[in-house]
Order: sequence, then structure tokens, then C-alpha cells
Amino acid sequence: MRGTTFTIVTVVMLSLMTLAGRAGAKELIFTQGYNAVEVIDIDTDETVAYIPIEGFTREIVWTEDKKTMYLTTQRHNIVKIDLQQMKVVKTFDAGWQGWKRNIWGFVLANDNATAYINSIDRKVDGGEVLVRQTVSQISLEDGRVLRSMTVPWGVAGLVYQKDGKALIGVGLDLYKIDLAQDEMKVVQTWPMFDQKKNILPIWHSTQENGGIFLSNYYTPDYMGLLSINANTGEISDRQIKGPPVMAYSFIYSADRKKAYGIMEDLTEIDLATNSVVRNIPNAEGTSYSVIPSGDGKKLYVGAGGSTITVYDAQTLNVLKVLQMQADSVALNKISF
Repeated sequence: MRGTTFTIVTVVMLSLMTLAGRAGAKELIFTQGYNAVEVIDIDTDETVAYIPIEGFTREIVWTEDKKTMYLTTQRHNIVKIDLQQMKVVKTFDAGWQGWKRNIWGFVLANDNATAYINSIDRKVDGGEVLVRQTVSQISLEDGRVLRSMTVPWGVAGLVYQKDGKALIGVGLDLYKIDLAQDEMKVVQTWPMFDQKKNILPIWHSTQENGGIFLSNYYTPDYMGLLSINANTGEISDRQIKGPPVMAYSFIYSADRKKAYGIMEDLTEIDLATNSVVRNIPNAEGTSYSVIPSGDGKKLYVGAGGSTITVYDAQTLNVLKVLQMQADSVALNKISF
């Protein structure tokens, strides 16, 4: 009965949202949920859509016109969502020619008809188990591989250069992959591992950051923030003063004067001084992403379960805890 009531309410709310159109700016939070993507209106903190999927979600990306969203589920399925209707319109397996693909990086190409995936591939051939790591350009119609290359082990994230000429693979080191030629290949490497910089580039908010990949890294002596500007191709990092704080991910504040990080604690860094100004225990425990509202007034922290914590960005006091229908591992935000 609860599910029926929730579905009816969702349809009504979604219809009202559609009728209202996009007259004013609207910000929506999307959960990377288990068996569902739930959508929250930042203005009201209410759930406005519940999109059933199969299995757990990882990467979420969307087209520049914000009409279509793609996400990966169970590490091998790619799901297409119509953002006007808030429903799944296509699902396909990323496997190809006998290779089972485990996706750890997904970005859209400029044509919106293809995407680049970083995957660990496995198949059995004549009784022998073959394993490799590849970056491939695939069709978003059926997952057909258009071109592919092997990449160094450890790549776990991709940054797509806005001009479409290159990818940056983020792993033990940084690898620039030339896309301008028919055959993709690594044309430049920026060392990280030899400099004792260790990075976990899994939870990032590149689209929310205006096209800037941002991730924390650690050395034996300090923590830093690495940024890769997909608009310009510029790579930079900054050393953060003082003892390192542990975080799964970081994101810029709306005014780009601060960076917020999350793990067991919610951390605020002043980017003018490169120092931690606040570090407080997260109300709901372990979380993987933090998303600021566009006006800079609220922070959405989640998720490591079925709750999202809403903080006042000025005081870092908890405003409310949102109870969701499904567990999730991270959040994304689209501003319409």
C-alpha cells in the first residue's frame, strides 16, 4: 500500500513540476541509489521523482541540454533516463564480443551519441582467463565498441576535454589520451605515484563543478587538492596546510572560495589560505559526497545509506535529515 501511495504522489508532483515548466532556475538532487534513483527539489527538499532501476548505481552523467541522463548500474549496465519524463527509456549491457566489462569511469562525448568508458574487462578463451584494462568509445544505442585501447592498471576515473580532442585518465598517474586521431593512444603522462601522491578518483562532481574535476590526494606528509579543468585542459594542485583530513571527495562552494569534503567528517577548506577552517563529525556517519546549493546556503551530504543530511552552509548546523526510500552511495545535482 505504501508503494502505491508513493507512486501516485510522485506522478502528481511530477505532473505539477512539468506543467510549471522551467520558468525559473530549478536545482534537483539525484541519488546514486540501490534499485532506484530518487530526485529531490532543493527549493522544498521534497522528493519529486522516484525512478526504478535494477541494482546499484555508480556513475551518473547528463547531456549539456539536460534532457538526458546516463548512469551505470551493477558496474556493467548503462541506463538512459529521459529527464523530461523522469523515466528509464533504455538499458543495455556494456559487454562486447565476449568481454565482460566492469566500468570505473564514464563520460559523454560531444556528439551525445557516444561515450568513453574505462573498464576492467574479463573473458574466458579456450579455458584461459583473460583480464585487461581498457578505455573504449562506445555507441549509446547498443554499447557497440567503436575504438578501444589498453591503459595502465589503476585508472579509475576519466575527464573528457571539452574540445573533444583528449581524455585524462586518473589513476596511479595522470594519462593524456589523444582522441583526435583514429587510434587512441597515451601521449603524455603526469607522475603522481613517484611523487608519493595517492588519489582515489571515484567520487567526484565534475559537472557540478563547472567542468572541473576535483579530488583530494595524500602523501606521507600532507594532503592536497588536484584539479583538472576539462574546459582548458589545465592540471593543477595545491597543498593544504596542517594535518590532513580524511575525505572520499571534495567539491567547490558556489562562489569557488571554499572546498567542502566528506567522509566521517564534514570539512571546509578556505582556498585563499589553503587551510582547513572547520571539520565536524558528520551527523549520519560515513558519506561519500557533499553538494552545495546554487545560492550557497545549504549543503547536501550523502549518502552511505538511506539518509541525506542538509546543513546550513554558514553555521554547519544540521537543518534536517531526509529519509529516502532506498540506500545510495552518492549524490549529483543538475541545475535547470
